[in-house]
Amino acid sequence: MKTICFIPFFACFLVYSQETNIESLQLDCGMAYFWKGNSRQNASIIQGPTAGWYIYAPAGFGVPYTNLAFCNGALFSGVAIDKDSTGNVLGLYNFKNGLIEKITEFTVQGAPMSIWNYDRGLAHGVQKTFEIDGSLRYMVTYEHGIEHGPFYETCDRYDAGLPPCFRSGYTDQKERCYTENSCEDFEKTFE
Repeated sequence: MKTICFIPFFACFLVYSQETNIESLQLDCGMAYFWKGNSRQNASIIQGPTAGWYIYAPAGFGVPYTNLAFCNGALFSGVAIDKDSTGNVLGLYNFKNGLIEKITEFTVQGAPMSIWNYDRGLAHGVQKTFEIDGSLRYMVTYEHGIEHGPFYETCDRYDAGLPPCFRSGYTDQKERCYTENSCEDFEKTFE
């Protein structure tokens, strides 16, 4: 007589969809991979060593994250979640073989605040930040850690009593070529 084992799909989903909190990740030396300060702010990520020191800093444009993340002694692959004290998701950190592949940070209200893409820990692809209303604030494109491709940026001019302006274009080997620059007249006043 043959026995057929049936495992419902949802049981498999539950096994593979468990959350990994950022507090579970660490370097091979045991230091925390993330540092969590104010519960409503996004976590800072370890960087370094520089001159023998490690520092924690927020995600930023073009910043490489080459320190390996471990969970329970093994290189971490999966999504680490940063939540505030009330359970709101502030960040999703995708890892593959211990290296960050993507960072998505959110406001407390759940709107995307920034999206950072990486390949083996180096900035690669489009990186974006957004205004509180959801409009694009900055966009920079990278190829393996080097700025290369389309960009867009808004510039605050509130101190001059003016609305924001924007610039866009293409970066080729770190040299920016502007296709649109509504800030140009304002910038000439400072020359």
